[in-house]
Amino acid sequence: MLMGYKDRLNIDTQNPGWINLSFQLKALVLFDLNLNSVPEFLFYQQRLRLIDLSHNKLKGEFPVWLLQNNLDLKFMNLRNNSFAGQFYLPYRLGNMVWLDLSKNQFTGKLPRDVGNKLPSLQYLNLSLNHFEGALPSSLGNMHDLFGLDLAFNNFSGETLRNWLQGVAIWNI
Repeated sequence: MLMGYKDRLNIDTQNPGWINLSFQLKALVLFDLNLNSVPEFLFYQQRLRLIDLSHNKLKGEFPVWLLQNNLDLKFMNLRNNSFAGQFYLPYRLGNMVWLDLSKNQFTGKLPRDVGNKLPSLQYLNLSLNHFEGALPSSLGNMHDLFGLDLAFNNFSGETLRNWLQGVAIWNI
């Protein structure tokens, strides 16, 4: 595990000559370090189960390659960064149980099949972004969901209230 907090770890994110790229992490927590880009060495990681890059200054599009390269990823926290553009999922991610992308700059509609691609999700926080449009009905396929926060977006249409009755904590 590699951890950092409040500027107590310095990482050269774009020139990882200091690192043997064959090492594999299972967990990485680098929150509140003022990182402005996703560390390049993460592209070579394939066994991550937990990644927390929250409360940094990360920019650009959603790093979908983190999902593609780490099929056993269960926990992803990218909260409070500056990721922008569309959010999409490459394929079914049956192991993911926690996803927090809140307080970024994501735009557009949620993928229609988001619930089919994240069937085991227990917690989803997409609040404080710029999502719009109707909520996809596939959200109803997330049978294990106990926490959902979609507040402070521009969603419209029906909120699937019948399905939400089974969700313990929700905010829309």
